[in-house]
Amino acid sequence: GGWHTQVGTYTEEPQLQGEALGGNLRFTAGGYYEDGHNIAPQPYEVDVNQGRFIIQQANQTNSERTRGIYGQTTYNLQGLWSRLSGLSLTTGYRYTSDNYSYGIGSYSPTKGNACLTSAGTYPQVNCFSAESGSNSGNSWTLGLDYHLPGNSLVYIRSGRGYVPGGFNPSF
Repeated sequence: GGWHTQVGTYTEEPQLQGEALGGNLRFTAGGYYEDGHNIAPQPYEVDVNQGRFIIQQANQTNSERTRGIYGQTTYNLQGLWSRLSGLSLTTGYRYTSDNYSYGIGSYSPTKGNACLTSAGTYPQVNCFSAESGSNSGNSWTLGLDYHLPGNSLVYIRSGRGYVPGGFNPSF
């Protein structure tokens, strides 16, 4: 059979960047927005074992939305004391929130149109099963870098990153 996918995604990331304190402080602050979803049905057919078992997917829906705000600063510590020339402190923080949903309608015409979407939940209306969820979390970074004479850099950094959740639909 055929496979058909049409997915649309919109993203925007406004930022403010600049310097302060005589050029010793550099900063970036901003926000992030992403909205993605399929814009048309996604039907397909899979023939297993030369057509003895057929899987028909009548429809699939996807929707994902991410929002985040963040800020990061780097301060050249020579602004505090000239002997700290080449040493910089970097700090950063981000908050992210995600919403997602997924739906699928799948059946097998070779098995009496049995639904194949979620084990243990038969029968389903039009063999369609849907799930949704949300996650949010924080990310941060803290680091010191020292620019040695020449082109060498020595640094130490610690951080934590947010990993979004999700789910994998069962068939």
